[in-house]
Amino acid sequence: MSSYEIFNPESGHSFGVYEGATEQEAIEACVKDAGYASIDDMEQRLEQPCKLAAKAHLTYEAMTTEQRDALVKEAVRCEQFIARMEVRLPALEQSPDYIVTSKHGFCLQFSKDFSDVTVVPITEATRFTSSAKARDIAARSRDGNGDAAVAKPVAQAVRDAIADQRQLLSDLNRALDRQ
Repeated sequence: MSSYEIFNPESGHSFGVYEGATEQEAIEACVKDAGYASIDDMEQRLEQPCKLAAKAHLTYEAMTTEQRDALVKEAVRCEQFIARMEVRLPALEQSPDYIVTSKHGFCLQFSKDFSDVTVVPITEATRFTSSAKARDIAARSRDGNGDAAVAKPVAQAVRDAIADQRQLLSDLNRALDRQ
């Protein structure tokens, strides 16, 4: 058995590390973990082909110096994001605006006519002054994985993003501690 990171190459979202004798078996394990009976079941229920991919998951010991440096850079990026967002959070707590995020927390930016949607950093997300308008747009929107979008107050979306980055930072630090 080998370890593979399962991800969506279009959005870059990682669904975690799964075991399998092959990449396909690891993807199947991820799909089952998400509550589907099989990849075919997922494709039928979502009415679209599976967009998941797998890449070998390296242990710290097996990484090259460049890969280890990339981990350190990502950890620093997470720390900087958390610090920037924590400074902005008190002001955002006062904001009545809503933004629309995907099920996986990606922030969405819409074209003027709402016909096109793009995954963007939270600071670039389209803001709505009406929660009803945000919920209406979210109900009609899909992210890159085909999941329905969610309307959230800006402050809640920022708190969720900070929590996600803290988890990622924790995972990175665990990987870096295995020196």
